[in-house]
Amino acid sequence: MSPTVQVVANTTSTTTSNDEATASPLPPHALPGSKTSAAPARPHPRPEYPTCKLSFDLKYMAKIPAEPSCRQKEELQGVLVHEMVHCWQWNAYGTAPGGLTEGIADFVRLKAGLAPPHWKKEKRENWDQGYQHTGYFLEWIEARYGEGSIRRVNEALMNKKYDEDVFWAKLFNKGVKDLWSEYCETLPAGDNSAIGVVGGETDKKPKDELEKVLD
Repeated sequence: MSPTVQVVANTTSTTTSNDEATASPLPPHALPGSKTSAAPARPHPRPEYPTCKLSFDLKYMAKIPAEPSCRQKEELQGVLVHEMVHCWQWNAYGTAPGGLTEGIADFVRLKAGLAPPHWKKEKRENWDQGYQHTGYFLEWIEARYGEGSIRRVNEALMNKKYDEDVFWAKLFNKGVKDLWSEYCETLPAGDNSAIGVVGGETDKKPKDELEKVLD
């Protein structure tokens, strides 16, 4: 059953009370620097309809440059997509690496055509540093192993605890460190250039990308 989503705009910062944090097995998530979060909200009157609350810091949104004219809208859409993923995704009963769950959220944002201009493909020490770093890694896996690969990753986090030695090998016949090494080999040495797309319309619909990974 899909959760009900509450959107809350804050003028200061986001907070989640203890009773909200324990109302659902969904873990709290936050997007660094954006003061946004997705967290369990108070129990819905009908328990078969769980509720997820999204909070926004309007002070952060106000700092986004007004030019190009579409930038604020695209950032808001991108943050919404990222946080909505957290409302639906699986997390292996809370044992999945935070970098993986955040990376899946940014993978969906990336596939929806909503990558901000500061995102970069970078060689990092660890695959699970999260957000766009893991998001681009997952994009490479999707291209290398076929459409639906990251959907299978999400499904594999549904009903068992995360065991890194088993998890990736079962899905792709390789350990995640080997996959990460292969991915890093595809990146030009020292290439830390920003590759986000600025402006322009995209034919990708966020809802479609959410459904590809989370249905």
